[in-house]
Amino acid sequence: MMQYSEDLAFFLKLTDLIRVGGITSEQHKRIADLILEEQPDVVVETGVCVGSSTVVILEALKQLGKGLLYSIDDMSLVKKFTGCYITEDLLERWIFIQDKSKNYLNYLDNNFVVDIFLHDSDHSHENMTWEYLWALNHIRSNGWIVSHDTHTNNAWEEFSEKNKNMIVESFQLSSLAGIRIRR
Repeated sequence: MMQYSEDLAFFLKLTDLIRVGGITSEQHKRIADLILEEQPDVVVETGVCVGSSTVVILEALKQLGKGLLYSIDDMSLVKKFTGCYITEDLLERWIFIQDKSKNYLNYLDNNFVVDIFLHDSDHSHENMTWEYLWALNHIRSNGWIVSHDTHTNNAWEEFSEKNKNMIVESFQLSSLAGIRIRR
């Protein structure tokens, strides 16, 4: 059983009591555990919405005392509430980019390396496939590519099948799935 800081444990308990964002309590815990186990330097998430998974990632990074989270969201759907759960004490580990993921990710250097990538933005087949391929090209060996709402189309299934020779570990929690990639 993973040991959580007081703040992270509180937020995870809150997600047990009420549905916070589109991710379930069990999925929030899996994301927290992944961050704490992997101890990443760089996490990229696409899609913030109200920021429930963002808080979980930032609280886990705060507990580790290391790492940065790059969050990308164009805020077009929920501008008033985007990131509303993010508290002042979490800002030092958070880089928020207000843009479409494809626009911003295209500007990053080819040498930009990601330890964990979490897709939760535009769930169109085209965008999901593009983000997964971007992540595959930037993920470190033994890094994780994680996606929410994998049930919306077959992009995750196609991507996983096409890259099955690189997958060394995987998980599936309802609509949240992840694969560890070895190069």
